[in-house]
Amino acid sequence: MREPSPAVVVGRNLNALGIVRSLAAGGVDVVLVCTSRLEVAAMSRHCRTLVVPALGGRVLIEALKEIRGFFRARPVLFLTEEESVVSVTEMGREIADAYHFGLPSRSVTEMLSDKALFQDFATREGLPMPRGRVVEAITDIRRLADFDLPVVVKPADKGRIPDGPGRAVVLATTYAEAAERCRQLVETGAGALVQEWIEGADGAIYFCLFHAAADGTPVAMFTGRKLASFPPRVGCTAICAPAPEAHEALSAITAAMTKRLRMAGMGSLEFKWDQRGRRFVIIEPTVGRSDWQEEIATLAGVNIPLAAWAWHSGAPPVPQASRPARVVWRSSFRHRPPAGEIPPGARVHDGYWRIDDPLPALAYYLLGPLLRMSGRLISALTPRPRWRAPAEAAITTADRR
Repeated sequence: MREPSPAVVVGRNLNALGIVRSLAAGGVDVVLVCTSRLEVAAMSRHCRTLVVPALGGRVLIEALKEIRGFFRARPVLFLTEEESVVSVTEMGREIADAYHFGLPSRSVTEMLSDKALFQDFATREGLPMPRGRVVEAITDIRRLADFDLPVVVKPADKGRIPDGPGRAVVLATTYAEAAERCRQLVETGAGALVQEWIEGADGAIYFCLFHAAADGTPVAMFTGRKLASFPPRVGCTAICAPAPEAHEALSAITAAMTKRLRMAGMGSLEFKWDQRGRRFVIIEPTVGRSDWQEEIATLAGVNIPLAAWAWHSGAPPVPQASRPARVVWRSSFRHRPPAGEIPPGARVHDGYWRIDDPLPALAYYLLGPLLRMSGRLISALTPRPRWRAPAEAAITTADRR
């Protein structure tokens, strides 16, 4: 009998923790590759941990080559962070025979990872997207006045910005605020994407998670809905639940796109319900990696990481629930949903806490505050150059000449 493939998960945060627990539910031998044993995912009892200096670049590729020698069977590789996706996209040929993993072509991965390129692609293809404009130079900043306020300002290419506040999405309520955020992003080299704001609360945001075969055909799919975000309206998922009522529509759009672009591997599309236009619009894609809230699918009965492992390793397909369980996932107990958003009878699962796997929660809730406090102190003491944003009137006048 062939020895079952282990799984190698590259990551450190709540995303990686959800993948580790999802794979362990199927009895998979899991090794987590991270940068510190103090990371929350490394605290899980469901994995062994290997510490490496970085989760991207040449360092990661060389580490993965060395790690391969620890296993007799060919491992299945799971990526949870953008810098890892970039590195494996660029240098994946060096580990192609050592690991099972799925990624689209380099050109497709780069296009989907760069919001400016994806905006251009979506416009050409006629995909349902909010109106947007790419800001690549300081001189472009004054051309914002034909957008109604507020506007959403995002990094066009997050891969050029280190993890942290610099990657934040901003909902600008004035042209001056939008200009300042664009200026910050242009100076990092990432550029900015300015999009019209689609009215609606966090509950209007949906997502379709998937794992797809080499030709882009989905192997497993799950549709969910945000109940709360942090920061509100433009942030990461704080609380979410299954959304079977939207699955038919959103899975069709997602499958059409994965097949069109041959989006192999794990990924997702995020949508927002446009009440005025009576349609779903695509907010952004995730390519080549799992998503922050990936575990909600597992809790609901659609274990996408385990399905991906089975597909790559040649194991029998993993049964998936035809109707999702009544569950809610929240990244932390600190987050509270709006009144009436929790479905009746739903069981709420904390992203960190599990009674059979308690150490990640203890690390996050006890050790985390000390680390975050020291980080804020260092940030407050670090001098930063100040730039005066152009006045709203200047932006408007320059644009309308």
